[in-house]
Amino acid sequence: MAKVKKKTKKPEEKTVAEPEYQAEKKKIPTGFIIILIYFGVSVILALLSFKPTTGIFLGVKYSGITSIILLCINLLIALILMYGVVKKVEWTRDLAMIYFGILLLNALISFVYYFADREGLINIALENIPAEQLQQIPQQTLQTTLSISFFIGNILQLLISGVIFLYYKRQQDYFK
Repeated sequence: MAKVKKKTKKPEEKTVAEPEYQAEKKKIPTGFIIILIYFGVSVILALLSFKPTTGIFLGVKYSGITSIILLCINLLIALILMYGVVKKVEWTRDLAMIYFGILLLNALISFVYYFADREGLINIALENIPAEQLQQIPQQTLQTTLSISFFIGNILQLLISGVIFLYYKRQQDYFK
């Protein structure tokens, strides 16, 4: 009598399910890494210059405690957006688009202000420079330097805010 081989069932391999937090883990795109670095540098610079200043935001002059409040709001928004990008929180995209939309609007208003009242803008900037330093710099050189700085600063704010705004707009799938 021939021996009949019994078919043995191989034990089924059990797969261990990945925890949800690992299953949803996506690599952070390079663009967001650059934005995180931008926010990180901005936060560090803001903390290093944490003092009352005089400036213009959305066409309105501010100074004193208002400048500290605006700085704290900017710091808080930057930290929230950094957290939102790393944790892929859905509302991060909306907050970023509102924030950078306001920064774009501010840059546009600043351009209007720059061309309408350049002298007034320079006078506001002069309020932030200590008197002993003002005496050391020739007035014409100071005005020219401030004027060029405002112009280049507005161009940079438009470009950076615009690029980041558009990047967040295009990256809606990242936050889902």
